[in-house]
Amino acid sequence: MRKSVVLLLFFLISNSIMGCTTNDGKLASYESMDTDLTTAAYPATGRYISEITFPQEIEIDDLKIKVKSLVLKQEKTDHGYNGYGMFELDFSDFSEDDYYWFNEDYIIYVSGKVGTDESENERIQYLGSTDLENGTKRAFFYIRETRMAITESNMDLKLEISNTDDVMKTRYINFLGKCSECKIVPIYRNDIENDLDKVIGKWKELHKN
Repeated sequence: MRKSVVLLLFFLISNSIMGCTTNDGKLASYESMDTDLTTAAYPATGRYISEITFPQEIEIDDLKIKVKSLVLKQEKTDHGYNGYGMFELDFSDFSEDDYYWFNEDYIIYVSGKVGTDESENERIQYLGSTDLENGTKRAFFYIRETRMAITESNMDLKLEISNTDDVMKTRYINFLGKCSECKIVPIYRNDIENDLDKVIGKWKELHKN
């Protein structure tokens, strides 16, 4: 737990940053590969994607984690819109031991923006991830209130996985494009809503005064 907290501080210090229809089942191509973020607080290697298709894949050490989908939920507020987002990660190919050591040795993090690209207030807030269920792990984030609807907004979202013993091994996928390229749901299924409630509860407990 101490390693996870220390690593989370690295992520918060750094200035790094809908179910979508899957393609024909093959892993989508990356537009650029092995890009080093030399301006970050730690070296990170990743790929930028502007044609948002799923599944995608993050490779770190000898592990391959599939990203099944990205889902955004839009909610109307009194003066604008906010919502939640969720990446679904597929661990169905992992053995029980593989998944146990993944939880021990790695951390998932999401950063970035959803909005007009004009305001730092549009930065998302990562909430955390769920326990594994049916081979799937969900990583949730909060989309702060903006004047523009999510359906009309741009996204610059970075999904990162890092080794807790060596942050130099951080790997990421950076999704760049219009939110309208993906389906934005008005409401999640009950199982996703329940997962979101649990993650929010854990986040509030972690950040309470």
